[in-house]
Amino acid sequence: MTLDSSMDDSVFEEEGLIYYLLLLPSTLIVLVTCLIEKEKAEAIVNACWEHVEKQCQNIKPHPVDSDKSSENNGAWRIVRVFVSSTFTDFFCERKILVKKVFPELREWCEERKIHLIDCDLRWGVPKDTNSSETIRCCMEELDRCHTETNGCPFFINLLGERYGWIPEDQDLGSDLKVDYSWVLNSSITFMEILHGAYRSGNPNALFLLRNSEAIKEIPEDFQDRFVDKEVLKMCHLKELKKKIKLKFPNQLFEYDCKYSGISEKAGRKRVILEGLDAFAEKVLMFFKARISEFYPEEKGKDTEVDIESLEQSNFLERKTHLVIGQEELIDMFLAYAKGIDPVDLKIEGDPEFWQNDEDGNLLLCLTGAAGQGKTSVLAKFVKRALQLSNRDSYEQLKWLPPRLPGSVRAVVATSSAHLPTLHRAKEHACFFLEIPSLKLSVAKEILSQYLMLYNKKLDKAQMELILSKPNSLNPLWLTLLAEQLRTFGDFRTLDQHIKTLSDSVNGLLEFILKDLVLNDDTGQMEKALCILVLTNGLPEIEMQQILGDINEQEPLPDLYWSKIRRALKPFIYFAGAIRDIRFIHGAFYENAEMLYLEEKKTQIMYHTIIVDYLMNWCKNETLKRTRVPYHCQRAGLPDKLVDFMRHSESASALPDFMRSQFLKSSVSNKEKYSHTLWNGVGAVMSPSVFLDEASITHL
Repeated sequence: MTLDSSMDDSVFEEEGLIYYLLLLPSTLIVLVTCLIEKEKAEAIVNACWEHVEKQCQNIKPHPVDSDKSSENNGAWRIVRVFVSSTFTDFFCERKILVKKVFPELREWCEERKIHLIDCDLRWGVPKDTNSSETIRCCMEELDRCHTETNGCPFFINLLGERYGWIPEDQDLGSDLKVDYSWVLNSSITFMEILHGAYRSGNPNALFLLRNSEAIKEIPEDFQDRFVDKEVLKMCHLKELKKKIKLKFPNQLFEYDCKYSGISEKAGRKRVILEGLDAFAEKVLMFFKARISEFYPEEKGKDTEVDIESLEQSNFLERKTHLVIGQEELIDMFLAYAKGIDPVDLKIEGDPEFWQNDEDGNLLLCLTGAAGQGKTSVLAKFVKRALQLSNRDSYEQLKWLPPRLPGSVRAVVATSSAHLPTLHRAKEHACFFLEIPSLKLSVAKEILSQYLMLYNKKLDKAQMELILSKPNSLNPLWLTLLAEQLRTFGDFRTLDQHIKTLSDSVNGLLEFILKDLVLNDDTGQMEKALCILVLTNGLPEIEMQQILGDINEQEPLPDLYWSKIRRALKPFIYFAGAIRDIRFIHGAFYENAEMLYLEEKKTQIMYHTIIVDYLMNWCKNETLKRTRVPYHCQRAGLPDKLVDFMRHSESASALPDFMRSQFLKSSVSNKEKYSHTLWNGVGAVMSPSVFLDEASITHL
């Protein structure tokens, strides 16, 4: 190379550098090149942060206005928790959030009349969406969080060793850059942090930094999923962590975890990290504290009536938010309630049983196949869900009076396959109405609305695949499927997941129940399911105790019980004054029974466990005297039944003729006992005796 003295300094420096690089060993060339690249990267990062700090000067922090945020006038409030992170390296943490943390937080929120919605955007953006639209989906979801929290969104960011994708200028679009004051040469995750927390100094933002030591144990083939090796991204990440530590010293927490292997369960190899209990606990405690400050709990202890009203309200919310396309049916119910009989329905019923007075009213009975949404329609209509707990007994409609006076109108719903209830209803003159099937457009709307609550959206092919399945017009199947899709974490295998989910209600329920047992780390989920089936529900305190050590009278530890309860939460409700835990639909009982109680010896084993608990530990005298006889019969324990009837104080409250009949039945015919479950207050049915709390009190 020839050096010309007329060259300016910049040209000389550049060409001279190249000249000297040619004279250096290759290793030094690489080193010098890296240093140059690092200097350029640091300059870009510094320019980004200079721009960010100027933006922050024009934004005032949002104080928490607890007076404004707590004004709900009895209405339900909404809390959205936005989860921000890179995707491939935080699958395990996000799964912990969706499967364990958010269910517990949601349950805690419901006690305060708050709807918790976790905004987890691992999937939900259609495949044909361009980069600009994809980015806008993420940012608009954050906008929703801003709007509902007075500019202080509930925000969680997970940081590891990846900075994330940095879009090019052409990927953004002019509107997006203006709307969100976009900082060029930065990643989407970085912009989520800016928009969700950094610019405003958001007190509701939580940052969790994973200890980098855990990544070192991951096999080399998977390192690129967890570590960014581009110089610019490494410099960005280093400065980002530094800035967050300075601005949010009390909202940034480091956590540990460890590598435990590779899983191919979902059809794609995935690194599994474990030891995330401390991580989960930190998230839970932080958001409980922040939500409590933002939405202070109303002072004053709730009465039993308040608790019952809240549970009914919770149940109604779950049952009615997806009732779509049944307006004509509900209008008919409203007209009937106002005294206008339906003209298009014929009157059915057996006149030998019932005779209506001239001013009496007819019963209106809604029937339909299981899962067609009968209770949801009634809940929408009357603002109170009709839940008849006895699945097999003729007792379901025993409350019906001989006739309905002119001031009373009654609407009931029952499965068209449940003959005892149908026959009971037809003993009364009544209008019979079959619930209509969903239209395809309504099924599509139900699925879309459910997923849209979490800002998720199926693409056209995925929606068509689901709606082509045989049970796509069944509301129960649709909502169960939507919940399974909502919590699924890998958008790359979502299509395959949809294909593998069962086309039938029973098949989908079987998948759900098996998944509950498979993912249970307490070792008690299968037992809990069996106890729920055989008792048709128990109060929560009894469930926790019966799952514990009966001999030592030690209940299941609170931590284990809370895990079981949260896992079951989407599929149970609390019924009546005694707060029995029951499944939300009879199909759960049937499928759990087929899966785990098919063998007679298994049934006898669990009935025996229930008898041991009731006779040796249970302090609820009403529960004991109304349920011990049945479970002794089903367990084949006539000696225990005799002992209970002769010596138990609980049994002494029974009328003499009832105790006598139970004793006679035990001695004369040990095997011929009726297989009939009782209703929620504990009715027991023997071959010729009905026994429930109401009859005991009356007698």
